[in-house]
Amino acid sequence: MKDKSVWRFSIVLIVLLSGTFSASNAQIWVGPKGGFQGSQFFFAEQEDGDLYNEAPWLGWNAGWVSNFDVVDNWSLAIDIVYSEKSRRYTAVLPTDIIFFHRATYSYLDVSPLLRYSIGNLPRHYYINVGPVIGLWLGGRGRIDTEFTQEAGLDDGYRYTIVFNPDRQTIDRNMLVSDGNRVQVGIEAGVGAQFDVLYDKRIQVDLRYQMGHTYLGGQQGGNFGFAGLPFNENFRGIHHVAQLSVAFLTAFEFKEFRDRSYLVK
Repeated sequence: MKDKSVWRFSIVLIVLLSGTFSASNAQIWVGPKGGFQGSQFFFAEQEDGDLYNEAPWLGWNAGWVSNFDVVDNWSLAIDIVYSEKSRRYTAVLPTDIIFFHRATYSYLDVSPLLRYSIGNLPRHYYINVGPVIGLWLGGRGRIDTEFTQEAGLDDGYRYTIVFNPDRQTIDRNMLVSDGNRVQVGIEAGVGAQFDVLYDKRIQVDLRYQMGHTYLGGQQGGNFGFAGLPFNENFRGIHHVAQLSVAFLTAFEFKEFRDRSYLVK
């Protein structure tokens, strides 16, 4: 599935379900959520994967979730979440230099998911699937090599990602000139919801996210080391396993609709 297909699917899903939702007297469940996630970067080319020994790493996520009842057991879940996705790898460069790299990337993820619920109140379970659209906000990292030790950097070379193709790489920055700031992927998962009051419920959610858009090119990140060109390889995708807990409050759609008429 190409990126454009994912975008089209997202738009069609939201439009169709929103139309069905607006015509009904349904409930809206909204509230904050947070949790942890494990991520791992996978290269597009096998030879790159053989060179870099990528490892999974833990991060966290937090944001706002909403669930719109549509019809029967079907609903539309839309999450807007800040998340951290990491890279950890050790590589031996062609010059026989051992290169250890740790990086954390910041994202704003939007997930419109089609959800099907089963079970009876006060507890029920669900499955959901749909696209995820991620905005790459930035990141930071640390590099350790024999050159950083010779330079007296015992804690490694720490840097911040800079998205600006017109700016020269300077100390403590990694210039990403061809990064894909907007990335799309597929997300699927399962979860459970527990009613604690007539209009309150706790949601426990487990999801798996597979990226589709490459982060960038094979030499997408320039570290600007003096006398030694280091270039980060962004030609790959993230796989993410996410566990989160949300606290939701119910509102009737009719209440919002009536209030909007009163304002007019």
